[in-house]
Formats: sequence, structure tokens, C-alpha cells
Amino acid sequence: MILDTTDVELYLKKQATCPRMKLTNFMESYSAACLYSIAIVFLLLYAIMQFLYRSEAHPSAQLTEFMMLAVYPASFSAILLTFTLLFFSGWLPRYNAMMSVDDIQRIYASLNREYGEMHYPPADERPAIDYLNTLIETAIPMDVTHLRRARQLMHRDTKADDLRARSISAASELLKVSQSIVISTQAQENDDKHISEVSGNIALVNKNET
Repeated sequence: MILDTTDVELYLKKQATCPRMKLTNFMESYSAACLYSIAIVFLLLYAIMQFLYRSEAHPSAQLTEFMMLAVYPASFSAILLTFTLLFFSGWLPRYNAMMSVDDIQRIYASLNREYGEMHYPPADERPAIDYLNTLIETAIPMDVTHLRRARQLMHRDTKADDLRARSISAASELLKVSQSIVISTQAQENDDKHISEVSGNIALVNKNET
């Protein structure tokens, strides 16, 4: 599938200005990274406080009140980290991390390189690249789920190419062995024929001498 350059440019501009792209940029920003760090530290401290609280036979009223209040920010931290993990892993039902223009360029370059390094690359179609081309042609914004699907197609093609290369190599080795056996057999037959001729000549000489 060959795409028009203008269509690709328009698609990339739309991808860069997509609302979900803005959310992805924020989730990848320094401010969000600081928020993730605070959430992780708070959860660790909360886990330690829970351990100390459970260890005391008669915890103080202040500690009990603190633990009752701390459960809310701890829950928020856990939800935030879980959402972030699912968001960037592409396991949310709809809203997942978007691929930036640079990400799209890199995945195209990577897939082209991997297809080029195949022993027997497909002549007419390259499923992983064709899949991404279809997304561009239909103006579907690319997110990490599409990247995962393209990688799955690439992995399938790589395995098929490796299997084909192994099969051809095994067939070539088998052909070499067969040819070697044929040559050895012919050589043995020639040797036997030569021995028979020599034996016949010796017998004839002995008969003439007699």
C-alpha cells in the first residue's frame, strides 16, 4: 500500500494535535513524573505505618485517626499508579497512550529495517507496515495498542521467515548429503568394475601362459 505524502502530513498534524496526545504529553511530563514519585513514596510510607499499626497491641488514638485519614490519599496514589501503568501499557478500554510523530517515524524505520534484514522478505506485502498504513489511510489515531499489534505482526513474519530459512537450509544440507551418497556409490561401482576388469585380465594372462 502506497500512501500519498500529503495524506501522511495531514495525518501526522492531526496526530500531534489530538486531545489524547495532549493527555499523553502531560502523563509523560516532568510534573507528572514528580507526582508518580510522590505517590510511590507515600504508598511505601503508608505500608510501613500499616505494619507498625498492626504490630501494636493497643495503638494510640492519634495513630488510629491518622491511619483512617491516610487511607484516602493512599487509595488515590494506588489508583493513579494503576491508571498510569494501564495507560502506557495499552490495557485501558479506550483511552491509552498515544504515539507521537517521532514514535511513528521510529516504528516505521524499525519495521522497514527488520523487513530488510529478513532472509526471504515478502515481495508484495509487509503486513506490519500495511497495518499502520491502513490506520493512516482511515485517519485512525495511533496509540500503543496499534504499536503492539504491529509488533505482533512483525514477530509473526520474522518467525515465518526464520522457519522458511531453516527449512531451505535443511533441504540444502539434505541435497548435499544425497549427492555425496550418489557420488560415493558411483565411485564404489567404478572401483568394483575396475577390479573385475583387472581380475579378468590377470586370469586371461595366466591362461595364456599355461
